[in-house]
Amino acid sequence: MEYLTKEFQHLYERFDKLVDEDKCEQPKYEPDLWNNMTSDIKDNTNCYSYAFNRFETNANKKLQPGELSSGKFGSYDCGEILNKMKQDYNTYNITQVDKEFKPPCNHYKIALVIDDEGEEQDYHFYRQDYDGYWSHKPGKNNVRRKDASGNLITDPETADRNYDKKDDNSNNESDNNYHNFCGYYSVPYDGGPFRRRNND
Repeated sequence: MEYLTKEFQHLYERFDKLVDEDKCEQPKYEPDLWNNMTSDIKDNTNCYSYAFNRFETNANKKLQPGELSSGKFGSYDCGEILNKMKQDYNTYNITQVDKEFKPPCNHYKIALVIDDEGEEQDYHFYRQDYDGYWSHKPGKNNVRRKDASGNLITDPETADRNYDKKDDNSNNESDNNYHNFCGYYSVPYDGGPFRRRNND
């Protein structure tokens, strides 16, 4: 009888753990949803909005780090943009983590990279989806999960982030070499995609 009680307890604990794991969620990769939005929404939803699973409505420009709180970032610097991001999402307890970090339940990872050289400087965000691959949205362009060489992104740090193959830096939407890898960050997942209404 004691053996059966212990076995039942073991099975109950395993079942309870599986139920809890089933409740854990992360962003899903849904290119058909994001890439078929109306042009006014798609054009004003950038990598920053996408990283936090938001799409912008009633907007006349793309959201920049800091604009939800203290004002737009002042320089293409990892610390500056990170601080502005944390101010925008001050209730999220965003923390820097390492490459091997496994996010806890209902959390996921994002990554920040920067091109801080030349006249057309830029930042870019990637996010890790539920299946482990990373996706991103370059400016007004389509959501994708491939790097500059057309390979699936399994790690944004080692992925090809040089989208400026001609070395002319002519198009800031998709023509940057994000050589500066700022780091990985753990972010709470609160569902979505959510619509963010602007200018209400």
